[in-house]
Amino acid sequence: MVEALPCSASTGRALFEDRASLVAGLFDRIPYDAANDRYFDNQGCEVRQLPQEFPFLKYFYHPWEMRFNATHFANFTEQNMALPFFICAAYVAFLYIGNKVMADRAPIKPLSLLRSWNYGLAIFSLIGFLRTAPHLIYYMYQNGFYAAVSAGRRRESSRAC
Repeated sequence: MVEALPCSASTGRALFEDRASLVAGLFDRIPYDAANDRYFDNQGCEVRQLPQEFPFLKYFYHPWEMRFNATHFANFTEQNMALPFFICAAYVAFLYIGNKVMADRAPIKPLSLLRSWNYGLAIFSLIGFLRTAPHLIYYMYQNGFYAAVSAGRRRESSRAC
């Protein structure tokens, strides 16, 4: 398994040396003790999954989801915080350039394509809501509204489980 950086690691340096290690790290799984139905994070602390708290939900989760290791994704986004700004700047530039390029052309009316896009986006959003809302509601129930919306990620490298 690829070792995750501790929470106190410097955010100024790159997390992965090359793309191969990035891809390898993104698909690591968290440790699982099948005999006792226990999951552990990278620091060895037990992690309770939502289907463990509510057993009827286990039929809605794939084993890959239960053992998904989000630490590498969190570290990647923390190390590359400028990336969304570059993507947004490229999008705005594309809008400006696209308007200039299309100014002298006849308008396109792709109604069926737009309708398909909107249906697909609505279905995708519904699935995303159904996957994230139970976790958010449970987290808010356990830790309160303030912790759910404004508490940052713990920064200690040696935290107590």
